[in-house]
Amino acid sequence: MKWKLWLLIAVCVSVAIVSGYLALSFLEQRAAVIAGGFASAQEMVFSHRLGYGTRAEYLLYLEKHEEKARKEKQSKEQLEEKAHIEEHNRLAKIADLDRRIENLPSDIVGSITGQGISEMDRIAQSKLACEVASGIERKAIVLGAKAELFRRSKINEMVQVDSSSFATVEITSPVRWKDSIGVCRAWFNIDGIYNGIRYRAYYYGVVSSFRKNADGVINVSTFDDRFHFSNVIE
Repeated sequence: MKWKLWLLIAVCVSVAIVSGYLALSFLEQRAAVIAGGFASAQEMVFSHRLGYGTRAEYLLYLEKHEEKARKEKQSKEQLEEKAHIEEHNRLAKIADLDRRIENLPSDIVGSITGQGISEMDRIAQSKLACEVASGIERKAIVLGAKAELFRRSKINEMVQVDSSSFATVEITSPVRWKDSIGVCRAWFNIDGIYNGIRYRAYYYGVVSSFRKNADGVINVSTFDDRFHFSNVIE
């Protein structure tokens, strides 16, 4: 019977020790919570993990964190708004350009003054057509050769008899407006053999008119016969 008594005493002592330890730990933790100004032990543990010893430090961190998040959100919203405005303006410009192209006549006069249209409107139409033109009608180069716009007569003859001797190379942005002189110029190449001689060069001519097809595609239709073709590419 004595061993049972001793066992009971040992259990009671163990329970008392554990209870005392837990009570002491609770009191110490409670004191730390109160001293640090925390609302709870959980909050204290969380803030300690973040490296903040008091609730005031934690609240300061929390305030800075929330302010940073607010600024980031505001910045994101501003960027989204800016992107929205830019996209709206881009689409508006495209719509305006499409409308202006749609309003262009089928035949657009370039460097030669047209009839029934003011000089200002003519230049505006010519510049717009030049800026959006896709390329050059092959017939325009042949007509230029017939008008002897190539300085070498053999090239004029070659272009008229051999359609494979010109415009064989695709040129990036072949039709370009030159603001300083207010005219449109179009580039093409020549590469052919005529009477045993090979003629090979790049040329540009001053555009006199454009043609717009049913799909709204614009191409150079004639060159200004007041100016020879120049064998220079920019």
